[in-house]
Amino acid sequence: MREDTVPMDNPRRIPVNMRLRPEHYEKLMSGLKPEMMEDKWLVYVENDVIHCHRSWTGYETYRAQIHKDDNSSYVITEILAERNAEKYTNTNDDKDIMSFSRVIAWLVLRTGVEDIMGGSEFLRCPKGHVYDSKLKKCPYCDGLTINEELEKLLDNDKENDTVKNLGNIAMCYLMGPKE
Repeated sequence: MREDTVPMDNPRRIPVNMRLRPEHYEKLMSGLKPEMMEDKWLVYVENDVIHCHRSWTGYETYRAQIHKDDNSSYVITEILAERNAEKYTNTNDDKDIMSFSRVIAWLVLRTGVEDIMGGSEFLRCPKGHVYDSKLKKCPYCDGLTINEELEKLLDNDKENDTVKNLGNIAMCYLMGPKE
């Protein structure tokens, strides 16, 4: 643990299925150091444990053990997320999984979340959040799924041809053609 950081004091175990290629593992070893005020995360690895801290407070928000598998790749089977409400207010496990995945994929590895989440497919909610398709709803907002939003839009404005056409195009794009 670095001296400018504060470890978790109320960790919650959350199962995940993440797979890292050897090149991902090598990139992770470099970590992520905040360079300006807008940088919100400090990420580093010690003894194959990923530590994710908020850069301004130094509070550890996530921690994950990296394990080498038999296929020369690496796996993460659980993350620890802080549950001390004075340090971190989120209590939604799904949101923690996506947040941790984004920090690692987008900020550290500079790749898409789908590259590290084993076998997951991703959706985008109407507000633009990306989330795992196995979830029923977006963990970041209380909004409806995009299909529900489109159906609601179509139901509420059946007289508007533009809305109807845009809604039908979007439904076809998202769901594929009807058979």
